Amino acid sequence: MQITTQSISKNKTKMTIAAEKSELDSMKNHILEHHFQKDLKIAGFRQGKVPLSIVEKNVDPNQVQGQFLDEIINDLYSKSVSEKKLRVVEQPKIEITKFVPYSQLEFTVEVSILEDIKLPDYKKIKLAQEPKKVATKAEIDEVIERVRTQLAVRKDVDRASRDGDQVWIDFEGTDDKGKAVEGATGKDYPLILGSNTFIPGFETNIIGLKANDQKTFVLKFPKDYHLKALASRDVTFKVDITKVQEIVKPEVNDEMAVKSGPFKTVDELRADIKQQLEFEKQNTLDRNYEADLIKLITDKTNFDIPEPLINNEIEDKLTELKQNLVYRGQTLEEYLKQESITEDELKTNRLRPEAIDRLRHSIVLSEIASVEGIQVSPEEVDNRINQIKQQYPDPASQEEMSKPEFKQQIGSRLMAEKTVAQLVKYAIAK
Repeated sequence: MQITTQSISKNKTKMTIAAEKSELDSMKNHILEHHFQKDLKIAGFRQGKVPLSIVEKNVDPNQVQGQFLDEIINDLYSKSVSEKKLRVVEQPKIEITKFVPYSQLEFTVEVSILEDIKLPDYKKIKLAQEPKKVATKAEIDEVIERVRTQLAVRKDVDRASRDGDQVWIDFEGTDDKGKAVEGATGKDYPLILGSNTFIPGFETNIIGLKANDQKTFVLKFPKDYHLKALASRDVTFKVDITKVQEIVKPEVNDEMAVKSGPFKTVDELRADIKQQLEFEKQNTLDRNYEADLIKLITDKTNFDIPEPLINNEIEDKLTELKQNLVYRGQTLEEYLKQESITEDELKTNRLRPEAIDRLRHSIVLSEIASVEGIQVSPEEVDNRINQIKQQYPDPASQEEMSKPEFKQQIGSRLMAEKTVAQLVKYAIAK
């Protein structure tokens, strides 16, 4: 095989590949033997034992030639990529430029590639870690208060609602033309007054109302409201109170602790809350530290990402978004309307920067893993998958986690985790 390469651009190359006669002969015999010989029946020969020269004369030459070209081109292309150590990031564009059946073959391959990456001296990059954070009394008290709310008894009351009550409401928001505003309507909604769940002013308008009361009022949504379609808009709300409930919370004592979990005393409950809070704080610190370290190393690594790779990542992120919206009971069209953007704007202004960041981090980590010789064993992958399967025992999840692509995804995740762990060791070493 003879290979000639031509650089088209920084991230695109063209190879001209010419096969040797011996490679063509070998592939032709392989095709005849593995695809035609075994099923051919010729008088005087046992099935599967017909000589290849006779096989060739008794089968459709077009089928032989088509199978031959598919396999010889794929084989030589794969070997060329390996020999030239190319990092191909999209399906190749292949064109046959010369073919004399089984004696001459030349074809060109145009592919987008990832350029060679020059890593910084990452072993010398240091990053200080933040000190461990302890849980404060106020944070523990806040969790205790949530526990009290969870264990609270709700009693229907025939009186005006007040701060701390739970009211059940039907509400509808309309614009200045009386048209219903999407995202501003609800039915049989339980709202705890004072929770600040709704926009400023909504809950204060409810305080003082009784069951079966109705009230209409106008509120302006905040300019930084997360749903852009509602930001800074005046909306008229019509609210019906269907029920008012007083929330009777238990006293903070040992009895409450026993009801909340495997605890005998409030002190045990508070100690467990403190431990969980500090675990969460440390986990957040660790994840933020790792993200900062990866960014620091990535920012010191200069390379371009081919557009096909970026476009594929954008489509992957769009698929993720669609799936998340389905879980929320929303379509992409509804989401775009709610955010007041087009799909092109979503891809260009939001998904593209995220895709580039994720690709840069992934590529740099992959390169470091290769340099460090980091590997993940099949046993490690299987153990992680088994752990995940225990968390999601439903049949649909189990089936999804049994697919080869999920195994590959977990392998990549473990490889990244090991690589990051090694980088952290270098970053904190004195």
